[in-house]
Amino acid sequence: MSPNSEKLLNEHEAAEFLNLSVKTLQQWRHLCKPPIYVKFGRSVRYRLGDLQAFITANVISPIG
Repeated sequence: MSPNSEKLLNEHEAAEFLNLSVKTLQQWRHLCKPPIYVKFGRSVRYRLGDLQAFITANVISPIG
């Protein structure tokens, strides 16, 4: 992993990076759905590398 992939984003930054709402990320955490996140007390952070892996894991390639 590159040093950039260890950068920590708060939920607002992560939501913007994924083009999702903060509420969606909050609901996914409540439902124990990806992406992976880190908690420090009550603070939630997302590693940039985990968000990039989440995007890659959700790529759909049409058959044709």
